Amino acid sequence: MKYLIAEFKEEDSDYNSKVLNYIKELNNIIINITFSAASHLQYANQLKLKEEQERIFN
Repeated sequence: MKYLIAEFKEEDSDYNSKVLNYIKELNNIIINITFSAASHLQYANQLKLKEEQERIFN
């Protein structure tokens, strides 16, 4: 879509570079979401482990 808009505005648009930039943007979003989710999951697992340890040793 961005390529078509650039074409319509008669901007210098290289389809390959636009597609690659878009893929890089998506990769960055996915990486940020993945690490954030993994961090929350790890925190939840640590809390569960701590609760189990407290239950066992108390």
